Amino acid sequence: MRQAIALIVLLAACAGLALAQSPNDLMDGGTNALLATKQAFSISVNDEVTGGCLPRPNHLKDALEVSLRKNGFEIASDVPFGNEIVINALGYGYGANESLCAVTASVRLDFLVLVGVPHTVINNTAKDTIATFLVPVDTVLLTGPKNGIQERLEKSMADAGDRLFLLVSRARDDIFSKYPGIKASFEKQSGGSSK
Repeated sequence: MRQAIALIVLLAACAGLALAQSPNDLMDGGTNALLATKQAFSISVNDEVTGGCLPRPNHLKDALEVSLRKNGFEIASDVPFGNEIVINALGYGYGANESLCAVTASVRLDFLVLVGVPHTVINNTAKDTIATFLVPVDTVLLTGPKNGIQERLEKSMADAGDRLFLLVSRARDDIFSKYPGIKASFEKQSGGSSK
């Protein structure tokens, strides 16, 4: 319950910060406005790979974490707003003795946003609710000998970490140049530079 209250207060503060510049700041910034202040993430892996094609699914998480840490992001198990990076791996073995594999892996960022709910027939006033916002980061489809799939997937996770860094960096460049007040607030809260 305490986390839910903190989440609502922080969402309201972020909305207030954006509105202090102009009522349309978040609308003008689009997804960049939502990504610019992301700094800490948790990572989870959904392993739906069969046939021994992904013997060490947690190594995907490790490869992604190393890439994110190298790029200056923080990793935590409990991050406000559900800043969770989700790795979904789906695949199977095929061929003689399942010596070949086909695996797809996707990486996305999920976080919570406060959104307005349209007027309803029952209640003619707008209400706000919390919804999950999904940002696709990367998707790969790999096929080939079983003995190389694990390493190729780990490499793709490192690449996904770099891709997420690029998405957030470009969002910061865009939003912080348009709205310096948001940059100053972010730097004050994060205790330094915006990287």
